[in-house]
Amino acid sequence: MNMNMKNNANLAQARIDRAIKEEGDYYATSPSMVERFISRVSEKYELGRILEPACGGGHISMVLEDYLYEVESTDLFDRGFGNTGLNFLERTELFEGSIITNPPYSLTDEFVKKSIEIQKGPGIIAMLFQLQWITAQKRSVFEPYLSDIYILRGREGCGKNGDFSAVLRAINYAWFVFRKDFTGIKEVHII
Repeated sequence: MNMNMKNNANLAQARIDRAIKEEGDYYATSPSMVERFISRVSEKYELGRILEPACGGGHISMVLEDYLYEVESTDLFDRGFGNTGLNFLERTELFEGSIITNPPYSLTDEFVKKSIEIQKGPGIIAMLFQLQWITAQKRSVFEPYLSDIYILRGREGCGKNGDFSAVLRAINYAWFVFRKDFTGIKEVHII
């Protein structure tokens, strides 16, 4: 392993260790952010079963279940919902269907990489990120898989540690859709 690869692996592991230790990188997704996205994306793609690997308090999973999707909800931490104690980044089992989540901000790249690695069959990978996520040069490795960006109009916020009472509305969010088999023209949607 060359020195650059070893340094990158060490930095990635340090970020993972820090996120696990701090548990505070939890921003619950407003159900309306999920509803606006799922109502549009379900018109375009067959989602199948859905894995929500950072389910937190179930804010995404419950909306998906309301839309009658079968959802496998997991999380490393117990926030009162789903199957807990499972580290998605250590998952080796393949998943047939869609992976839809709002991952810990400090681990976004790792979640995209792991999702691309384990997702199989039809379906999509959809992640809620701050809109500027894609502008980082290091994320160009994900561009071949990026098919759609659903920009959320109105600066609706996420609830830090599941608390929506003090939401910061200065952040623009978007759902980024990745597909392993993507070829074609990338599309941007405002929802």
